Parts: sequence; C-alpha cells; structure tokens
Amino acid sequence: MENTQSESRLPGIRIGPGSGLDKLAALLEALGRDMPESPGITRWSDVAEMLLSGPRDRVVLDADHFPQEDIGIVRRFLVARPGASIEALGANRAAPVSRSLLAMEGVHWHPWPQDLVQLESLLRPVRVTQTAGAAGRDAAERSSLGTPREEPKVADLRSPLVELLAQVRRAGDALESARASGEMSPAQSLHLGAELTRLERGARGLLLESERPLAPAEAMDLDCLVEEELAVLALQSRRAPRVRYHGGEALPVRADRSLLVHALGMLLDLARGLAPQGEALEVRTLAAPIDQDQPGFARAIVRVRAPAGVLSDLSPAQLLMPAGLGERVPGVGPSELCALARLCAQRGLLLEVHRVVGAQALLEFDVSAPLAERHAAKLAVSPG
Repeated sequence: MENTQSESRLPGIRIGPGSGLDKLAALLEALGRDMPESPGITRWSDVAEMLLSGPRDRVVLDADHFPQEDIGIVRRFLVARPGASIEALGANRAAPVSRSLLAMEGVHWHPWPQDLVQLESLLRPVRVTQTAGAAGRDAAERSSLGTPREEPKVADLRSPLVELLAQVRRAGDALESARASGEMSPAQSLHLGAELTRLERGARGLLLESERPLAPAEAMDLDCLVEEELAVLALQSRRAPRVRYHGGEALPVRADRSLLVHALGMLLDLARGLAPQGEALEVRTLAAPIDQDQPGFARAIVRVRAPAGVLSDLSPAQLLMPAGLGERVPGVGPSELCALARLCAQRGLLLEVHRVVGAQALLEFDVSAPLAERHAAKLAVSPG
C-alpha cells in the first residue's frame, strides 16, 4: 500500500471502489498506454486512504454511492492539498451527497456514463496555478513542523490506521457473506459484528486524533446534521437502532463535522448496548445557557439518553476515566468514552455525562459546541 507521498512525485489518478469505477479504471489504463506522459493510475478501497494521496493527485469517486458521513474526509483532503482535486462521477448532481461535494472548491463533476472524449480528458494533466494565499499556507505548514522527526511520526501512525480500516471493512464484507449463506449462527454473527464495529470506531477515532493539521471548524446547523446522520444510519443497516428524535430548532455552530459524526455514532452504540433489545433510543438537540446569569453565552447540545443498566453503580466522573466502562457494554471498549472526551476537548467540543434521577435510572450523554453569538443572544430556553 502506498505511504504518504512526497511533493516531488508526479501527480496520479486515484480511483475509488465501485463496479462502475472498476470499468472506468480498466478503460483509463488502456487509453493511457497510447498517451504520452499519462498519469499513473492506482486504486483505493476505503475513503480514509484518500488522506495518503499526493499533493496534486486527482481522486475519482462514485458520487452516487458515496457515504454522506465521509464528506468530512473529502473536505480535509482538499484543505490539506490545494493542488489536488476530486473528480466526482455520478448520474444525479442534485442528490444530497452530490450537492455537498460540489459545494467544495476543488470538486469537478463528470456525468455518468463517460464518453471517449471525457475519458481522455481525465488523463490529461491539470495545470494548477498556486495562489499567493495557498503558497503562504504551504510555507506556514512547512515552518510549523518543528523538528524533522514530527512529520514522520504522524505519517507512521496514519498509514497503519488506514490499512487497519481497510482490513476491517473487508472483514465486515466477509461477515455479511457468511451471515447470508448461513455459515454462522445469528448469535455468533451479532457478536462478531459488534466487535468489528468497535474496532472500526476505535481506528477512526485514532485517525481523527492523529490528524495534522487539525481540520478547520466549519459553520453548520447542528440540528440538521444530527437529523441527516440518523437518516443515514437507518439506511445503512437493518440492525440500526430505532431512535425517537426530538429537535427542529436551528442551532448554528462552528465545529469539526467529522468529529461530531464520530461522537454521535459512538454514543448511539453505547446507548444501544445499555437499552433492552428493541427499545427505541432517545436523541434530542437543544440549546442551553452556559450560565443562567449570562444568557448571551450558550451551547448547542446533542443529547443521547439511555437506561443506566450495567453502569448504574458508576458515577459520571468514573465513566469518563480511562477504562471507566470496563467490559460492561457489548461492542464498546473500556476507554472509548474517555478517549472521545479527550478528542472532543482537543477540537473545542465538550462531552459530559449526567445521571437522571427518577423511576428509572437514566444516563444522558451530551456533546456540545458553542452556539453562534447572535443566536445565543436570543436564547430564552433552558435545558430540558
């Protein structure tokens, strides 16, 4: 597998997964043999592998089948590589994923299917004129690396993590095949599936933590983000938990979208492990003042509520400690909540755990970001 590529490497074409792109790769390779100075063509199978591409590579992806939750990785790829581009192929540029991709600078749309002229255009080198701003950013990045040993440390960590994610994805595909053929009992497949999810989630968390430079915060509506992610999770798997969602209020924030998606997925898995089988999980978004005496300062909150269950004898502070969860919750690692809290703190988010006293012992897991100042000044609600 390719490692992080140097500035001196010639630009290449990196083609993603999908039956349509398999055919495209074969056609481009055949055309490239007859074209002088055609770029090298390589493949990637997991979206995280995009982050190992070169600074001027052209990455080809199938927009019609690209996961909405991975849009943040595309954004980080383009921010870190002003000279690179995304070549998005699709049949419907009005689809939500296509619109999200086209909203980013550096994404080019190609209608599917491609004709011969369009295929040849993909093989022609793109001349990139670097702006003064991009040159300044590049110089700033080079000057901020510190000692020469810092960059290899990050690269050495990210490369095996990307490989691990690809291996987990392949193991998940094999599990689905075994499940469909009846080679594995339902209990065995459920247990193995939970462990693979746990492994993938841990690797993605480490990949986020190793990211340098950090992805810039972006403006978004937290309520819309949560609603979209819950819809995506429901479509991705028949085993996705049933969710009662309470929201609808505009909650403008500036935050790391990928981390919010990662945090929501982890907390939903934790809540599903705590809730009785078949019970719907409760998720809500709300705004709350940081201090009742200072209503102009507020946070937008994503709250996941679940029965305390096997965690009922532990305090919220204990749950956020290393190994605080122990091996009590199936499919969730002992230190996952602690690691998520640390990652949130590094990116300007806040993870809190609260105990709800009532007829049933409940836990509330809150991930929050500062609410936009103009919206916070109008805030007249308290947490509910």
